[in-house]
Amino acid sequence: MLPLPKPGLDARTVFTTCTATARPETLRARLQDLKDHVAKAAVEYETAAAGQALHTLGHLQH
Repeated sequence: MLPLPKPGLDARTVFTTCTATARPETLRARLQDLKDHVAKAAVEYETAAAGQALHTLGHLQH
């Protein structure tokens, strides 16, 4: 694989922006409640990637 530069935006910012216009409002609220979960998962992913250990990550389990 070719290494790519890391994006300038963090996962929380991207997730918040993408969910800001979700409809209906109840869906938006449920999605936005997941911000901390998404941010934590992104940190875990980055840590595993840095240690070449992506294969150790559980499938969607947090």
